Amino acid sequence: MKMTQLLLSGIAGIALTLVACNPKEQADGTAAPSGEMQTVSIKVSGMTLGVGCVKQVQAALAKVDGVSGANVSMPDSAVVTGSASAKDIIAAVNGIPSGKYSASAN
Repeated sequence: MKMTQLLLSGIAGIALTLVACNPKEQADGTAAPSGEMQTVSIKVSGMTLGVGCVKQVQAALAKVDGVSGANVSMPDSAVVTGSASAKDIIAAVNGIPSGKYSASAN
């Protein structure tokens, strides 16, 4: 358990660094120009079960073409890096089969 928390803390630190150092974030929901990395922050509601919810959302985000990394944090946020559009990222979370999660632009 401590190893998982340490790993998640490290990922969060990297994601925050990327957010702070990436002035080219596509705020309009469009994909970054071909191959260009961006950071997208979204709000995710419906996460109530801790690690299980985080894993489900991270798994959905990992399947999106262009996503190179995702840091999902309780109670309601995710930071995604890669070239995927915010629209595709939000759609992936909203499309989780359980139907209990809802994503929106931050």
